[in-house]
Amino acid sequence: MADALKKVVSVLLQKGGVGKTAVTANIAFEAARMGLNVLFVDSDPTGYGSELLTNEGYLDGLTLSDCVAPGGEKLDVRGDVIRRAWGGWQPVNDLPWADGGALGGEQIGRLDVLPSDPAMSQRASANGSTALRSLFKVLHRGAGAPLVEDYDVVLIDCQPSPDLASQMSVLASGWLLMVVLPESMAASRGLSLGLQFTSELAVGWDHDIAVGGVVINSFNASTREHREVANAIKIWVADNIEADGDVLGQVWGTPVSRSTAISKAMSAKQPVSNALIEAARGGRLAQLGVTKTHHRPVGQFTHFALNTAMLTCPEKVEGLKARLEAEPMPPTMGAALNGVASVDKPFMARAAGE
Repeated sequence: MADALKKVVSVLLQKGGVGKTAVTANIAFEAARMGLNVLFVDSDPTGYGSELLTNEGYLDGLTLSDCVAPGGEKLDVRGDVIRRAWGGWQPVNDLPWADGGALGGEQIGRLDVLPSDPAMSQRASANGSTALRSLFKVLHRGAGAPLVEDYDVVLIDCQPSPDLASQMSVLASGWLLMVVLPESMAASRGLSLGLQFTSELAVGWDHDIAVGGVVINSFNASTREHREVANAIKIWVADNIEADGDVLGQVWGTPVSRSTAISKAMSAKQPVSNALIEAARGGRLAQLGVTKTHHRPVGQFTHFALNTAMLTCPEKVEGLKARLEAEPMPPTMGAALNGVASVDKPFMARAAGE
């Protein structure tokens, strides 16, 4: 696989409503908090990810639609299309990491957005036979240095259907991350369709892409069906996807718990970690249905960000892990991080004051 492709991860499942955008956005934010430069590419024409990360006004300027339309290769994507994620989605260095700041209070990463709009597929199709490679050209071609060289991680939030936008995304990526719900045995069907869709494109276009992993989202441990389906998903993944090491081709960590806090954070257009930390400071965790384990989702998304870094910039992972190990944090955060670890050996985070 070409090094440039290794920086790009398409987040995909051929089924809507699985929380794909929320998972992608929170992985992107936690990666930026750890000091990585991250680009969130919204290739879903609904534009939910664009609205979430830019708050408003993302349709007022140029979007990915303009980039993949005829003549789009002449645009200055860096200067005229990409925008910085708004407000709380940018790391800050005036707070410790456990309080929502950048890791170590230094080496701040950034989160940029390449927004979408409803006309993307139609405008890209006007490019005729070259349409399927149009997003590839945006990221990997163009005047000067390729856009991917500006970032450690590029995450593409794909449309949940096998249309032109999803095809463009896969052909611009080196990795595939699939997000699935444990609500019925149809989950494995969604994984199977996503894998088939990607494989057919890869073979037809002689394109290198591998399954980076699978994330089980919105899991209720007290529901028997969820437990059974989660186990079935792990068996299906083990039987159908080639695993390599501790990350590649596997179900990542523990499932993301179903949480009122997560849905409320997304409604408020906030990263999950910032919303939970803010609520903890204000003594309002009970209102979110969260108790002493309020750091667990923060630990989970942090860990998924580490797994993503293992795919896109593995040379930086050991340094990130060392900085996490040295970061004072609440015992609950250390327990959350160790409880979901799947990258190499689980790291031990120090509790504050140790």
